[in-house]
Amino acid sequence: MNDRKIIALPDNLKTQLGVTSGSKIEVLTGHGEAQIKVAKEVQSTGWRWLSPILTFLTTVGFVAYFFGAQ
Repeated sequence: MNDRKIIALPDNLKTQLGVTSGSKIEVLTGHGEAQIKVAKEVQSTGWRWLSPILTFLTTVGFVAYFFGAQ
């Protein structure tokens, strides 16, 4: 069951966990204990421009090969 709740953490616990306001965390409970998992932010590597360029060049190569062969 995935219940999403908003909880307020004390400042010292936020510092300990390394989270800021608005961060997403996952709290797992069971067997008399609770585990807190902090979601890590995904950082872009700056290579986003490469995919459209390679797609364009592949398309141009495909068209040139098949229409140039006639």
